[in-house]
Amino acid sequence: LLALLEPALQSSNDPLKKKAAYLSIAVIAEGCSSAICKKYLRPLLDCIKTGITDANPVIRNSALFALGQFAEHLQPEISQYSEEVLPILFDYLQLLSNQIRSGGKEPQHIDRVFYAVETFCENLEDALVPHLAVLMQRLFECMVPSNSVHLRELALSSISAVANATKANMLPYFPQLIEILKMYLVKTEDEDICTLRPAAIDTLAALARTI
Repeated sequence: LLALLEPALQSSNDPLKKKAAYLSIAVIAEGCSSAICKKYLRPLLDCIKTGITDANPVIRNSALFALGQFAEHLQPEISQYSEEVLPILFDYLQLLSNQIRSGGKEPQHIDRVFYAVETFCENLEDALVPHLAVLMQRLFECMVPSNSVHLRELALSSISAVANATKANMLPYFPQLIEILKMYLVKTEDEDICTLRPAAIDTLAALARTI
């Protein structure tokens, strides 16, 4: 498979070949996890990082899917590369917020981006603290009321994961978080708020456990 991947990744004129290559990398992450961790993690991760920054959304999406699979199935080895991977994910969250704010549509792969963020959070624990300020800034941007219910729900779930990982280090963000959560805990007929209330209660519970 690796012999087939290399020419596909180098085919600059065919984004579908690159997409197929990244999807192949993604789906072997579970079944071949030990082999990848022993011999191929560094080169495959470099490939994925290149794909995530590609200008073509088809390639970018498949590379993000691969990163989400790596985050899930290649723990704890993948966590040693968090200093490289987290800034890429944070930049992507920033790009996502800017895109939606300027009237663009939510890309389909945002679930995978947040999934990768959450998985890294859960496995890094205290090692996430140096990244906490940037991460919380990105998640607060996602929680803007004008954003879709889906995006805000993903952000709430990520905040819960961050709280579970960093515990008392969340204290500086507690007042702002409570103000955000209050919006979803009041009695109302607003459909968006009612939809997000369970996620808000889960996030409040995570804060109650950890702070």
